[in-house]
Amino acid sequence: MNNMNLDLDKTLSKYISVWIWSILFGANSFIISSFINYRKYLNGEGIQVEAFMIIIILLIIGCIFAITAYWQLFTYLSRYLIPRFFTNEIEENDKKYIALASKKLKKVLIAIILTFITRFLLVILDLTFDYLKVNGIMIF
Repeated sequence: MNNMNLDLDKTLSKYISVWIWSILFGANSFIISSFINYRKYLNGEGIQVEAFMIIIILLIIGCIFAITAYWQLFTYLSRYLIPRFFTNEIEENDKKYIALASKKLKKVLIAIILTFITRFLLVILDLTFDYLKVNGIMIF
């Protein structure tokens, strides 16, 4: 009975790790699509160069964070998830791989949080520019 519980725990931990990876991949995909679809002031019309450059810099920084998150997700996939499912590599050195996986997922999470913060800053910038435009303040 105890051996059966151990096998069940191993199987569940494999699927939970895939589930976590999928959630992080989906969150990063969602935020990168919002950067790709961002077009509010990208034509540059009616906005001063300095304000336009702030938008471009935030878009570049956000994309760098998102690409970093993708890179960490793919290294996690290739070094941890795939070997865990298809080889016995992980079973022999489980602690080493768990430490690697934890570090990779932490890096992914930090990169995704920074990507969300960058996108949030773009929203604040949009609201500020709209407010200034409506009130006729000369940033546009």
